[in-house]
Amino acid sequence: MSVREQVLDALCEVNEEVRENQDKDLLVYGIITSFDIVSMMMELEDRFDIEIGAEFVTPENFRTVDSVVELIERIID
Repeated sequence: MSVREQVLDALCEVNEEVRENQDKDLLVYGIITSFDIVSMMMELEDRFDIEIGAEFVTPENFRTVDSVVELIERIID
């Protein structure tokens, strides 16, 4: 399973609406909330066995599925 597929699965564990809105800005369209970001962060940390530092918890890193994928790839590399 690719990093993108794993990220998408993790995000959908928190909010299934992400699946249908992968190409949208999740924050601008109100698909996810700040609470969702915290839950998604915890899900991603568990799934990838990583720690997402506070410096990475920015709206820019959680705007789209692609931006989350890029974040995870930076952390695991």
